[in-house]
Amino acid sequence: MNGAYKIIAFTARGEALGRRLADLLDAELTRCSGGGLDRWTAANFKTGNTLVFIGSLGICVRAIAPYAREKISDPAVLCLDEDAEYIIPVLSGHYGGANQIALDLARVLGSRAVITTATDRRGVFAVDSWAQREGLRIVNPEAIVRVSSALLDQKTIKFFSTLPIEGKPPVGVAYEFVGANLYKSETLRKIAADSIVLDSRLFAPTAPSNQNGVKSRVMDGQGTEPQIPLQLIAPIFSIGIGCRRGTATDLIKQAVFSVLSDLAIPLTAINNIGSIDLKADEAGLLLFSREFGWPLVTASATELASLPGNFSPSEFVLEVTGVDNVCERAALMAAGSEAILVQPKKALNGVTVAVAKANKKYRF
Repeated sequence: MNGAYKIIAFTARGEALGRRLADLLDAELTRCSGGGLDRWTAANFKTGNTLVFIGSLGICVRAIAPYAREKISDPAVLCLDEDAEYIIPVLSGHYGGANQIALDLARVLGSRAVITTATDRRGVFAVDSWAQREGLRIVNPEAIVRVSSALLDQKTIKFFSTLPIEGKPPVGVAYEFVGANLYKSETLRKIAADSIVLDSRLFAPTAPSNQNGVKSRVMDGQGTEPQIPLQLIAPIFSIGIGCRRGTATDLIKQAVFSVLSDLAIPLTAINNIGSIDLKADEAGLLLFSREFGWPLVTASATELASLPGNFSPSEFVLEVTGVDNVCERAALMAAGSEAILVQPKKALNGVTVAVAKANKKYRF
């Protein structure tokens, strides 16, 4: 089990169970007495955390109600009675992983996990759980209910992907690898509101630009616009960045956003950023990394120079850093083995930017 676990208990008996869970989960335990529950909830209700309440379900629900927003950003929330007889996933059962955490804890504690989500109880494909497991981002979570409802009604939903997915599709899922043909009329006409589309770009049912650079909307055979399906984004791009010492964050943003705009790459498709280890303490780069939640991956000049391929060399960069190119090599290093460079070095305001695409494998 991974993540930042925060446990709160209200009685001595609950605190004893909390200590056991804290040791098991490497978690932070708080004993709440005489108030402080709202402050604790406000401080810990953050994406990526798992909140565990040991006490009544009513206390848990009232505590989190002012902070709950949407399923792809709310943290996982669970509630246990102080005897650990029942474990109830309260919030973010799929994308936040609360259902799986409950099942895992139940096995360890000898408890009963109270799972109420229909897809789990009936063994139906839960697309948000799958997306979380595969590290995908959900663009329009409001569409999840359309997909789940169709599957629960024993209908077949269509899954179109520009990226290959290994393994056997779940029952009720008609998978089609479309590659570069997503925006072909014959593909668009098959996409319904309860379909799923997986791509590394935002889905917009428009035809490619004509010779004048004008995009035209693709209509189906009846002259109506294609429906917007549930869209999953694959975060498969890494940004390599080179900059002078003391470069402001705003200048880094301008350079990066300019490149991403030219490539039509959404922010949700970025996995991480890379640079040389000389920039590991670069204030502007670190602020940029934190602002967007993109981990900064650094490598030494020797490691970067060891990468095979054709790069844009610079004698000046070689003299200063010990390697002939930082941004292109750092992008490939951050993207992992078998990555390809999709944007060579581009310079703007003293910042150099390159983009690499990872060879990520997905599986049903």
